[in-house]
Amino acid sequence: MGCRDFGGIIVSFASLQRQMRSPRGFLTLAMLVAAVCWSLGLLLTPDRRRFLMSPEWHCQPFYLAAHIVALNLFVMVYRLNFSAGIAHLAIDPAEPAAELKQVFTPSTWMAAAIVASPFAILDYLYLYSDRYQTMSADGVRAIDLLMWGIWCAEWYLNALIWVVLVGFLIKSCRVIHRFPFKSPIEVVLHERQYRPFLRMSAQGASIVLGFSFATVLYIWYTGGELTDYIGLMVTGGLLIVGFLTPWFMLKSKIDRAVRLEMVELRRQLAVDMQRGRLEEAEGDTRIRSLEHRLDEVLGMLRITYLEQRHDKIGETEAKAVLFRLMAPMLTIAWQFRQHSLELWRNLGGVLGDLAGYLSRLPGGG
Repeated sequence: MGCRDFGGIIVSFASLQRQMRSPRGFLTLAMLVAAVCWSLGLLLTPDRRRFLMSPEWHCQPFYLAAHIVALNLFVMVYRLNFSAGIAHLAIDPAEPAAELKQVFTPSTWMAAAIVASPFAILDYLYLYSDRYQTMSADGVRAIDLLMWGIWCAEWYLNALIWVVLVGFLIKSCRVIHRFPFKSPIEVVLHERQYRPFLRMSAQGASIVLGFSFATVLYIWYTGGELTDYIGLMVTGGLLIVGFLTPWFMLKSKIDRAVRLEMVELRRQLAVDMQRGRLEEAEGDTRIRSLEHRLDEVLGMLRITYLEQRHDKIGETEAKAVLFRLMAPMLTIAWQFRQHSLELWRNLGGVLGDLAGYLSRLPGGG
């Protein structure tokens, strides 16, 4: 492959990413991918009647489309909230803003491929196992390999979501640690300028909630495996970690700012009160200026406000994450409890398939 061909691939990826930023664009792409997969399956099947009666082929292309929609929603939500969050920070002008907002890089695509590869290998072993029902009595055919390709694409999209979540977690923690807020701490608390970093996970939990309905419907209709819940479990766990880590960092950062501000306010209040006592001791019978009185009252009000507001950082977002993840997590726990024996049998089958595959390798015995 020449440099010109490689450059064309990079330009195509960049163009695709720009088109996928709009809701209409990625919805169109998702439905187009589903239609193409289903049409290829119909073209490759040796038995059209069996194909048209297959619950897996009824749902799997559209389940792939749901993965595409979920990935784009995550990217859109995280990019917008991250941009809103760093807008409130005193970021050095020399800091490359484009790098902070960048999502998909060659490292992202490569990391997702590495993460997805073990799941793709396990699905390949499942494809040639006795537990998989082929679309033909002659064994694995092209249509079955196409189904495996769809499974691989779904795992790759799941891995991209995980890499995006981890990437934005690292970016958020880095900027929260390095850069202070532009505004005074009272303004930060009053306008909740810290919220975009927490709203990432809260809105991401809404995406998981919607995607969990698609997953449950897919498993109910096709009689899918419990391993189909792995994507939800990992995504939910990353959302929780992605919320708690910035939350603790923001609370610590704001607590320090509040303590420093309260020390300064109390010092200034003590200076004002001492000045008033000195005036009285010197026999000055003039009424203290209204300005001094207002400064004292304002100082006490600011101290009270800071004490009340900084303890409630992230409470709303934490409740949102908890309630939105509760339904999918409870569903997964219930399914695992109901099918625990089947789960262990499937795990044994997977390990058996892996052992059989390794034994057929050269030098495997």
